[in-house]
Amino acid sequence: MSLFPREASETRGVGFTIPDLSRLSHWLPFVLVLAAALLLRRYVVPNVDVAWSLTLAEKMLDGQRLYVDLIDINPPAGTLIYLPPVMVARLFGLRPESVTDIFVIAAVCASIWISGRVFDFRRFLGIDGWHFATLTAAVLTILPAHTFGNRDPISLIALLPWLAVCALRAIRRPVAFEHALIGGICAAVAVMIKPYFVIPVLLTAVVAAVCAKSWRVLLALENWIAAGLCLAYGIAVAALFPAFMADLPMINAVYVARPMPIPDMMPAVVLWFAIISMIFALRRRAAFDPAFCVLLAASCGWALAFLAQGKGWAYQSFPMLSLALLALAIAGGWFALPQPGAGTEKERGWLARTAIAATVVAACFCWNNRAADVSSYAAKIRQLGPHPTMLTITSDISVGHPLVREVGGVWVGRVCSNWITHGVLLRRHSETLDPETASRLDSYEAFDRAILIEDIARSRPDVILVEKVYFDWDAWARSDPALREQLEAYREVETLNGIVILQRQS
Repeated sequence: MSLFPREASETRGVGFTIPDLSRLSHWLPFVLVLAAALLLRRYVVPNVDVAWSLTLAEKMLDGQRLYVDLIDINPPAGTLIYLPPVMVARLFGLRPESVTDIFVIAAVCASIWISGRVFDFRRFLGIDGWHFATLTAAVLTILPAHTFGNRDPISLIALLPWLAVCALRAIRRPVAFEHALIGGICAAVAVMIKPYFVIPVLLTAVVAAVCAKSWRVLLALENWIAAGLCLAYGIAVAALFPAFMADLPMINAVYVARPMPIPDMMPAVVLWFAIISMIFALRRRAAFDPAFCVLLAASCGWALAFLAQGKGWAYQSFPMLSLALLALAIAGGWFALPQPGAGTEKERGWLARTAIAATVVAACFCWNNRAADVSSYAAKIRQLGPHPTMLTITSDISVGHPLVREVGGVWVGRVCSNWITHGVLLRRHSETLDPETASRLDSYEAFDRAILIEDIARSRPDVILVEKVYFDWDAWARSDPALREQLEAYREVETLNGIVILQRQS
């Protein structure tokens, strides 16, 4: 069943053809949503992680080696997905950020179209396919705001066809071979981007099997395909990126194992519980209908992945919130016009639900749009000279990214920030460490200092930004004699919002 209606597209008259403008009501809102999403990209701050990933991709294309010349915490697929837009941007002389936006929009269209081919929304959920496609496009392209193009939203885009296949399995409908193949590939891609996403994949598969009352669903073709591709990917990572495997103990010690910031995680958790509560209030027992239950299971799986990551960042909560909002839209009946009869109790109830849902959506948008404004730093750095080479001494990735790209600079650090030392400091502050663990963390901090010293000595960056807001990184740096010696070649130009701008003098 196609997502798109197959009714006649024109009305024939005598000697000429008149286009059937009624079809505009189907696809025009969808196109307007995508246009609004592209326009929105001009008014939101570029995402810090996307900026760093594009920088990594550019340096890889220039010959630098990931995890050797460049150090990152994410598995290779999390960076490799940004190589195609950077390559296209270089081929046509375009900005990688703009090409990345177009790639993501195209991926959203492809994902929605495939999902509509797999699952008949009108037949099995009683909703209009075009309405659902338009709302899904809005959720995936407008709601992300600042988090647009990050790994977690991209993983959700990839996983939609898998969810459509699981929904068919849950209602005991046959799945075509090509749909199972695509669904398995999509699930594997999501897990490759970030291993945490095996949680929503597994939970969705299990719930589909429970709804279908058959354990054979767990052995469906798409599951074997996803498992096989993930296994092959793991073997390839171990063989092609041994440095990443060697870094895993350090990543686990200073990034994965650092304390969970409960206050930072609460806004997303509260929003998610509010949406889920509204869904059950509106749908009651029908929330456990098989196809709908699969959508809720995916949202719950991503909520567990959000908690498992334990960082509280907005982009990591986007999949769980967006799937919950799609489920809420189905539960609230927003795919059909309200019943006629202004002033009736039924319409007043519809308006009240719509107002509450709109408030929740606005809160989710604001949550996703939180970003540091670095425009004041950019203006000052541009005054220091064109295309400066830069690095930072801070734990905050947003101090250097996307700032270095906005000023046309060149990043010369091997890491995006001092996240290694930051993880060490957090664990020292929050835990009572045994001697062995303390010694290991000391070695990781020494490693971070050594990287910084080598990067400054080798590249002699024109500008260094040093944070003194939440932690005095200037004092940390100058407490080391070798690092202090490197910084003696710099003078303080200005301090803006606790960020010291240092310029090289020789």
